[in-house]
Amino acid sequence: MIRALAIVACLVAPAAAFAQDGADLLKQLNGTLEKVSPSKASWKSVLEAWSEATPPPCSAESGCGQDSIWPGMKEWAKFASWAESNPQLARALLAAQAMDGWNMPYGADLVPARLREKGVSVTVGSGNHLSNVVVGYLPAVRTIGLYAVAEQYRLCEAGRFQQGFELGLAYLRLLRQVCDQSLLTEKLFGMEQLTQALSVQRDMLWRYRQSLPPRLASSLAKDGYTLLAKGDAETLRRLKMPEADILVMRAQLALGFDSSGTPLPGKFAQAFGADPAHPSPMQRFGEEKLWSRLAAVHASLQDSEQKLQAVYDDWYRRWRMRPYGSPYESVPTRLSTMNPVRYAAVDAQIRDIRSVFDARKLLIANLNGTAYAASLVAYFRNEGNWPNTEEKAVSGAYMRARFNLDPYNKDFDPNRQPGKGFGFSFAPSDRLLDTTAGRLSVKGPIVFSLGADLVSEGAKQNTDDGSKGDILIWPPVRELAREQGLLGS
Repeated sequence: MIRALAIVACLVAPAAAFAQDGADLLKQLNGTLEKVSPSKASWKSVLEAWSEATPPPCSAESGCGQDSIWPGMKEWAKFASWAESNPQLARALLAAQAMDGWNMPYGADLVPARLREKGVSVTVGSGNHLSNVVVGYLPAVRTIGLYAVAEQYRLCEAGRFQQGFELGLAYLRLLRQVCDQSLLTEKLFGMEQLTQALSVQRDMLWRYRQSLPPRLASSLAKDGYTLLAKGDAETLRRLKMPEADILVMRAQLALGFDSSGTPLPGKFAQAFGADPAHPSPMQRFGEEKLWSRLAAVHASLQDSEQKLQAVYDDWYRRWRMRPYGSPYESVPTRLSTMNPVRYAAVDAQIRDIRSVFDARKLLIANLNGTAYAASLVAYFRNEGNWPNTEEKAVSGAYMRARFNLDPYNKDFDPNRQPGKGFGFSFAPSDRLLDTTAGRLSVKGPIVFSLGADLVSEGAKQNTDDGSKGDILIWPPVRELAREQGLLGS
């Protein structure tokens, strides 16, 4: 509660406290970070290890993703050799998981010169475009993801499962730290990368289901995937809403008004319509003209700031709600009822933050689903067969039952009774499922999330993000498609 009150107090600061320039804004942004000793922040040691690494055979920027690396790919020998030749990355990841957070500060001046030269700093814009924020370390973390997957596979292929999965967990925990950075761009990146990394872990659980040591499988199910951050649980309640973006929005908003808070056509055009990121001069000219006209009907700075605060406070309350069953759920959002002309400058900046709610829900489904998948493998390795009923699958012997929580299931039961969590069925013989990789044959336990439509398809149709049909948690789509020749190398 103290933390929440501190955030609200920060966000309702008077207009006089608006950042006046980039340096002032960076100072305010750094004030949103947790107070962590520099020696307990993981960003510096991890990025230094990355800076010493040789380039991967295929970079993330050229189309290689962590989900495309596996021992059957054409370039596997090169990736395995690259991973083996960069042990400093493994050491950095294993050490980082015990630190208090990523906690990379905002501003190039706070980054060592050798890293700053590699473009990993987080910077804000200048002049009339403070909101042009660049998060430079994202490509580096993508490359680290390529390494973590390649090295985990390399170790597992050599039978070194304990080391391999320890490294995989360390990478998940690093991404969980990135999820707690304050800017929306950082948080979305961390959540999306963590969601994908968890799906890769399910690929590995399936690939090594016959050989994973039973004790390791049990540990992964109960104490591995369930403990990515201190105090985390199945609902990721400690995952913070992006708290720094409102400071950027307020600083940019103030650039369109005079000292009395009156919107001025020229200032509006410069602050909101002349973005140099738009390559076309005619496009910029048209936007400037539009914003000059909007200034005549726009609300004052004080009213705009109050509206921005009201929208953000509304989101903050919704962020803290339980997934379903709250009376607040049916109340229209402050954004949906806001006049988009009178508050055009607010609307232009704030619309993207809604995506973080969807990303969190998808992350929870993948986090809990991966713990569920590990429990199935633990059951299989210890009992010698797959659980053929949901009661067996969610028993406390191999899983923490509270992780049987599907955030898309509106029948959510706080006591986690069977039928109130993830969907479960058992196929004693081959069953055909339609997936993004094509029609796949599945046998044994099938676990799925209901997906964004909140309706069970029995996993007969599914997509990775649940936008259509269900989300197939187990068995994993990619590994099935590879085995059945529907996904190339």
